[in-house]
Amino acid sequence: MKYPTYLVLFLLVLMLSCKEEKTDATTKEEVRIYMAWPGYTALPYYRWSDLDAEPKGPEPKLISEILSLKGYDYVFIPDYPYRDVGDPRIDALLDNAADVSIRGFSITDERKELVDFSDPYFIDGLAVMIHDSSSIKTIPDLQGKRIFVYSYTTAYTWLKSNIPNAIVTTEIDVNINPWVLINQDLVDAYIYDYIGLKSIQTLNPDFGLKILDEKLTQDPLGIAVKKGDAKLLKDINDGIKTLKASGKLEAILSEYYNFKN
Repeated sequence: MKYPTYLVLFLLVLMLSCKEEKTDATTKEEVRIYMAWPGYTALPYYRWSDLDAEPKGPEPKLISEILSLKGYDYVFIPDYPYRDVGDPRIDALLDNAADVSIRGFSITDERKELVDFSDPYFIDGLAVMIHDSSSIKTIPDLQGKRIFVYSYTTAYTWLKSNIPNAIVTTEIDVNINPWVLINQDLVDAYIYDYIGLKSIQTLNPDFGLKILDEKLTQDPLGIAVKKGDAKLLKDINDGIKTLKASGKLEAILSEYYNFKN
């Protein structure tokens, strides 16, 4: 028995479309996310207890929501070997240990030479933490003072450019939390993201910590992906737009530690 040509073609197209639908429904791309590792915390961005399978906080929640919205599976990589030099958020992507990196990541031209950034999801800025008994009242008072900054951050770049005679201490020099250094009068100031400093101040009310009113910069925060991964970058940007339009982006970020513009 012969079937008309058009019927054979119709059945062939139907079979192919069913196969594609089955493949799409059962196969999801897994995205590897670098943030940090179990046992480490950087408030307000994340908290990762040794007992938890993945970190908690506004940024873990944000990237999880975006990737789920766009149909991806994901995993937070727990064991990227930090080199003690450089920026691990970038190194994890360059070493192909992760596909996405997020953790208070300021978008800069220098960093964009190494990785691609999403559209900004938050605007923060550098600020200065001091002891409430400090003689430092304004930014010019930082001249000649002992200042802690992390070596791989925009704070380090800003300090070198704007306060050239500062006495700089970094994580390479000491292994003590910088707010403890302030409390013990081992440094005079700590420069970091404003929302991070506010979280530290809130969680350490007995340390005598104060933040200068003036922000040093206005910095857009973004999600980094490996250079050239256009599809993932587009999906992340689409996810940010969707969450912004629905009001969910603000709800996610403001849920923890007053993470607000």
